[in-house]
Amino acid sequence: MERFLPSLSCGLFQLIRFSGGGVPAKVMRADIDYNKHLNNANYVRMAMELLPEDFEIKGLRVEYRVAAKLGDMLVPTIYKHDGVIIVSLSIGEDVSAIIEFS
Repeated sequence: MERFLPSLSCGLFQLIRFSGGGVPAKVMRADIDYNKHLNNANYVRMAMELLPEDFEIKGLRVEYRVAAKLGDMLVPTIYKHDGVIIVSLSIGEDVSAIIEFS
């Protein structure tokens, strides 16, 4: 079953997965905010690390779904379509955040 559910500006077009994703990232104490969740900026930082070096970011959209907490492992899945790269960060079967770079 596919973990990614397109819902940002990408619409319902067919996304092309160009990588199974990067290495899972463990949520560390320094990543946590006062609500004991992963700070929103850190989702973007983690996703940016997975972009190709020559990718120029012109736009950014983020959809937060399930809050990541200390010790959670975020597993990235990366998609590309028409100059847009989408990174889905999941905890197990749950999508935690979807980050769209254009």
